[in-house]
Amino acid sequence: MIEATVRYGYMMNIGPFPSDLPLRGGDKVIARTDRGTELGEVVTVFEQVVSSNEAEGELPTQNAPEPPAQENTPQPAAPPAKPRQAPQRTSYGPRILRKATKEDLAKAHNISESMEPAQFKFCQQKVRELEVPMRLAAVEHLFGGEKVIFYFLAESRVDFRALVRELAREYRTRIEMKQIGARDEAKLLGDYEHCGRELCCRTFIRALEPVTIKMAKSQKATLDPAKISGACGRLMCCLRFENPIYQQLKSQLPRKGKRVKTPKGEGEVINYDIIAQTVLVEESSGEKVTYKVEELSWDGAKTGHLRDKEGPAPEPPPRDANSTGAQQKGPGKAERRDTNATGGNRRDHGDRRQTRKGDTRV
Repeated sequence: MIEATVRYGYMMNIGPFPSDLPLRGGDKVIARTDRGTELGEVVTVFEQVVSSNEAEGELPTQNAPEPPAQENTPQPAAPPAKPRQAPQRTSYGPRILRKATKEDLAKAHNISESMEPAQFKFCQQKVRELEVPMRLAAVEHLFGGEKVIFYFLAESRVDFRALVRELAREYRTRIEMKQIGARDEAKLLGDYEHCGRELCCRTFIRALEPVTIKMAKSQKATLDPAKISGACGRLMCCLRFENPIYQQLKSQLPRKGKRVKTPKGEGEVINYDIIAQTVLVEESSGEKVTYKVEELSWDGAKTGHLRDKEGPAPEPPPRDANSTGAQQKGPGKAERRDTNATGGNRRDHGDRRQTRKGDTRV
């Protein structure tokens, strides 16, 4: 028994599927999902070796400890063992049914090239006839034909009951209308981003989380909307999942205006490059020099940006030779005398109390 991660559907859904077939990454498979029978692609494969005893709920006995020796005392007779039944395989639930054959691939090609464009055109015509305030984005016809999903965009909730009746009467199958947003539309129809790579939402991002302009500012990115917006017209998703790395690298650099020690003396930080880990310093002579962060030193550099904001750490009080020797000898009277001023004050108060008591007695 193995477990394979399969990517399927227009929305690039990813999920684990058990199977008994020998699979590897990149194989095309026919899988049963919670939506129906679909064509998918294997991403990763995890092998799970399960023995017959483990499948029936028993622990393996290969490395089990031996039972303790018992005396020769009569034991009660054990009840007769019941015949074991092999676990029955259920016929429902997510599962990989088989590897995709040439006929399956030809059927999937016919669905995407012929059936779905015709369904898109028919639905768009009905939307205009019924004057439904929506914009059709895509149509997904499942491989098994159990369902046809229509993705659309709208500014508010839409009453599409009349449209669903027309579609069900035409195709004689289950119809699902799914409202999506601008980012989902790019995930459905987008291809490549201006960085040259395929859209992140189509490859590995499963949950579309919000992206803020603060993330772009902290990464020193340009604030030009045309350069930091993706195919959906919103801020690019990479600004969010790359933000923790930028924060970590930024914590290793001195802040602007910080006085640092350079190989040429001292200077003030006027700028820095987070990715290159370089700092632009204005020397006391007025010269501007770029240094690597390893070439500089400043207060709080070892403990990071939190100490950099608070200032240098306080230095411990100096210790003389007697206190050092007392620590090496172990705890005793000498160590208690040289601890700090607080202990001395306590001893002085104690001496005074003794004196007062002596005076009172006299």
